[in-house]
Amino acid sequence: VAQAKISDIVLEGNEKTKDHVIMRELTFGPGDYLDFSQLYKDLNKVLMLGFFDEINYSIEETENDDEVNLVIELKEVKTGSADFGAGYSSKNGLFGYVDISDSNFLGNGQRANIFFEIGKGTRSYRLGFYEPYLLKDGTSFGFNIYNEHDSIEKAYADVEEKITGTEHVLGGDLSIGRPLGEYTRGSLTLRAESHSFSGDIDQREEPFKLL
Repeated sequence: VAQAKISDIVLEGNEKTKDHVIMRELTFGPGDYLDFSQLYKDLNKVLMLGFFDEINYSIEETENDDEVNLVIELKEVKTGSADFGAGYSSKNGLFGYVDISDSNFLGNGQRANIFFEIGKGTRSYRLGFYEPYLLKDGTSFGFNIYNEHDSIEKAYADVEEKITGTEHVLGGDLSIGRPLGEYTRGSLTLRAESHSFSGDIDQREEPFKLL
């Protein structure tokens, strides 16, 4: 039986996900011979992205007997979420938060998230982003930025009552990753934080940095 060449690859059902996000997971393209073993492996990689819960394919004949069209049918899942909530703690009293994230941001296969929390004794902001294909070879890049303000109290030997105040943390991290194999990756993460204090505890605690 003669092998057939792929004339075209047709994607169906990916209303949100951009075509290039799917195509970059395939190790073949138009003009290559159709290899079903490799097709199954590549479609499994597309499924592992987490953007689809079902993937099927079909073969369409063309005007040329030695060429076929490969039709890949995809069923997308929801990748975005938005959480809103409120609560109460004995330490900080009433607080509320907003948490919005998407693992397929704008259909480009990127991860993005934003978190905001505010209360009587606390305030936090967090922003994160991850690009899995910064370069065509699969080099990834990501970052997280956060700014947190939290009420604290500490006991000291020379005073009877605990000293209160606010700890301010400004920090973030950068990560770079590379594929080491078909199903493995290696990554390097650099993190930095700056801690400062306000209120009565400012007289007791010195600002410091973590790198």
